[in-house]
Amino acid sequence: MDKIKDKIKKLIALSESANPHEASSALSKAITLMQKYQLSQTDINKTDLLTVTQDHYQHNMSGQDGALISGIAATHGVFMFKVPANRDTGKRAQVILTGLKGDIESTQYFIEIVARQINAQVSHWRRLNNASVANGNDYKWGLVMGFVKRFKEEMKVISTEVGSGMVAVDTRFSEAEQFARVSFKLQSGKTSARSNDHRANGTQDSDKISSARGVHGALSALRLEKF
Repeated sequence: MDKIKDKIKKLIALSESANPHEASSALSKAITLMQKYQLSQTDINKTDLLTVTQDHYQHNMSGQDGALISGIAATHGVFMFKVPANRDTGKRAQVILTGLKGDIESTQYFIEIVARQINAQVSHWRRLNNASVANGNDYKWGLVMGFVKRFKEEMKVISTEVGSGMVAVDTRFSEAEQFARVSFKLQSGKTSARSNDHRANGTQDSDKISSARGVHGALSALRLEKF
């Protein structure tokens, strides 16, 4: 059965080919095999879930950074949770991502690009408005929430039906979350942010943040900070 699953996975990969005929043919063959052997989408992908752990770029992870990483991860079908910094050992806060390998790699790519832009935009806004750190943090909340909302809508267009391995992004996320919660014995948690004018300004300016361009129109390649 493992050989059949491997064959289906290869066909699924081909179904994302730029060649329409090749993609259509591969998709049809994959569906036929799945029906013949009564294999569900979960059966094909559940053994491929990975967990990747990475230190955050700052010692402590802010709620804004956590919301940004979680939001981008979810759009790729990846479940994210954070481990707080340990003051006694000096260990940094950690980001833990659970999902399919390709989804995790794509998540990491977008997080690095967007996190740098958001931090640069906050610094830019504070200089222009002579704003305090606290006000900048509120503004950052707005940037994060505004960007994540828009990014989710943009990603739906290309991932709702096919996504990775024909499994819809919501299904991939649900499976990754279940795997992580069982593996790490996680409890549900919720992060909230206060609403004020600075956050509203950030939400309004969130269209300045793009997953496809540099900071403030910079033409040179970004030296991306790690999340």
